[in-house]
Amino acid sequence: MAQVTIITLGKLQKYDGLIKSYIGSQVSDGVKDSFKSVAIDGYTLKFYTVKTPGKDAVPAYTIDLPETDLSNLITKMTGAVAGDVVVAKADGTVADGGVKLADLAKTTEVETKISESEGKQNTKIQANTDAIAKLNGAEDVEGSVDNKIKTAKTALDGEIAANKKVLDKLDGTVDTDGSVKKQIKTASDALQEQITANKNVLDKLDGEVSVEGSVKKQIADVKKELEQTITDSEYNDTEVRGLITANKTAIDTLNGEGAGSVKKAIDDAFNDFSTKVSDDGVVNTYKELIDYAAAHKGEAATMAGDIAANKTAIANLDKKVGNLPEGTDAATVVDYADKVSAKALADAKKYSDDLAPNYATAAQGAKADTALQEADVAALRTDVADVKASLADGGATDVAIKAAKKAGDDAAAAVTALADGQVATNKSGIATNAADITAIKGRLDTIEGTTYVEATDKEIEAMFAAE
Repeated sequence: MAQVTIITLGKLQKYDGLIKSYIGSQVSDGVKDSFKSVAIDGYTLKFYTVKTPGKDAVPAYTIDLPETDLSNLITKMTGAVAGDVVVAKADGTVADGGVKLADLAKTTEVETKISESEGKQNTKIQANTDAIAKLNGAEDVEGSVDNKIKTAKTALDGEIAANKKVLDKLDGTVDTDGSVKKQIKTASDALQEQITANKNVLDKLDGEVSVEGSVKKQIADVKKELEQTITDSEYNDTEVRGLITANKTAIDTLNGEGAGSVKKAIDDAFNDFSTKVSDDGVVNTYKELIDYAAAHKGEAATMAGDIAANKTAIANLDKKVGNLPEGTDAATVVDYADKVSAKALADAKKYSDDLAPNYATAAQGAKADTALQEADVAALRTDVADVKASLADGGATDVAIKAAKKAGDDAAAAVTALADGQVATNKSGIATNAADITAIKGRLDTIEGTTYVEATDKEIEAMFAAE
């Protein structure tokens, strides 16, 4: 442990008394009167005969304080005259100056200068004492060593606390904002969400027929739609038979003798012709003609011509009613109606036979219920192609998987960057702080290991003891 000896303010008073006595013993009363000013240079007191010595002024007398051995510095002068002022020569020796000290200064003036010098020295000593006291002051004294150590320690503690706070944050739990664990968990959760989303898409595509959007459901929907189309377009034997029956009924009606038949239409027309009487007062019907002939027998000849004309008209009417299409081999209208009915039945049967290949039988329909139709295969191929396209490079699923992988890579890169960046910086800062703490601790150990011992009276007196 180091030990330093210091002179306290109380001991400086003893030092002051001893140095005054020492100076007084070195300068005679005669010499004192010639001194105008005194200065100290290192451990040497210099006495001048002028009040304000210049830079190159030579002191009239010098005294080296006991810190330096002066026994071999000043040799005894030859030819000295008592009362003369001693002057220094260029070679460092002194000689009789040839001037009486009494002629240079009064003793009171020298004492005044010495007193002024002592005052200045005391001021400097007091300043040094105050400075030492300030340095040795308590930790709440501004400028003291303890205060500076406390300030440095407080600042260091603040930096350590800040670094610890950052490290605690980085080393926090998954619930701590900014912690490495939470950042990793956040990235992991995002990646897991993306993976789950992709899995849900794949599970949906690979789901059962009850899962909306699955391949099986899409195939089932297409199959159901196709079956419905087949059902809607199936051959309806009852409907066709109904049409045939309706046609046959109509033909039978035409061939009959009742209402709607050709025969009844002709009979009704003939009866109407032969019995109809108009109300216009003109003979223009068959009945009116008969009645007119009966009433006008005398006009038989004339009427004969008219009857002939009427017969011709009736013949023409009969021909018109029974007018057959050109090219027919039917002899009568009834015969023609029979042929038309037979042809209608044949056409209806041919129409039904022509439609039959377009419709499935009951057995074929049952087989179609379980058979995979071409449309199903085409739809399935399209769905498989869509899935392959989605999984292929650039597809939706491929992009989603790559995005999920990128999110994971980005999270890992962020963690690495954090470890290489801020964490490394914090570690470096902590290492630097640790080195600074070690250095400060070393200085504190040095300060704390130094013992300050007050100089004793004997030690101070020994400074002025003759060797």
